[in-house]
Amino acid sequence: MFEVGSYHPEGDSSLSLNPRIRSPSLIHFAACDPSLIRSLELPTLQSMRLIRSGMADELEVLTSPDALSALHGMLSRSQRSLTLTCLVIHEAYIDMNLIGIMEISPQMTFLSLHVCNGRWSQASDETYRKLLSRTAETIADNRHNILPHLQFFYMDVTNNPHDGNITFVNRGFVEMVSSRWSKSPLKSVITILSTTPRIRLISPGMLSREDVQTLRQYQSAGLDIQVWADDDDSMDRRRYV
Repeated sequence: MFEVGSYHPEGDSSLSLNPRIRSPSLIHFAACDPSLIRSLELPTLQSMRLIRSGMADELEVLTSPDALSALHGMLSRSQRSLTLTCLVIHEAYIDMNLIGIMEISPQMTFLSLHVCNGRWSQASDETYRKLLSRTAETIADNRHNILPHLQFFYMDVTNNPHDGNITFVNRGFVEMVSSRWSKSPLKSVITILSTTPRIRLISPGMLSREDVQTLRQYQSAGLDIQVWADDDDSMDRRRYV
């Protein structure tokens, strides 16, 4: 696996290497520098981690606000023989580039999204709601329109404080799980919300008690589904499903 991180907030992340680097043999890659990501073509990539990294002097290397855009561009250039099956996005700024990445990654089986350190915004919430809506869509023969082979889906929002609402764990979330539980290889869905201010998960616009009961029925039938949130009253983390 090749791993690199070199983005600094005071630096210029718009630069990219020219000519581009093409590696037909690299299958595992981790990076947070958009300049490097834009410079690559990885036609046999199987596992990608967009993640901050630590340097030898223990200074934190953060993901850039345009890291998802860079990743989307790199995957688009590699699309003709793209074999990406695993994607981990850790502490990145979430925007609609995430949807584009899902649309060109039909072989993906593992998706992990983790947002913290103030990177959540209203655009993040809109993107997550759109992602859940798109992953519930089916086409001919009840095949899912995007991520038809998805087996493991992990979403973790840990922000203190957060900028923007967190509303994506709602009826649309339940519809996505319902659609995939009976028509796809889905095995595990884990969602964790640990935020300040706290979120009242069972409330108008979020989950209803009937929604929670539906998810628990899937759990009893064999789906590894977990929904956790910091309780609004006790401040303890509570498992709802």
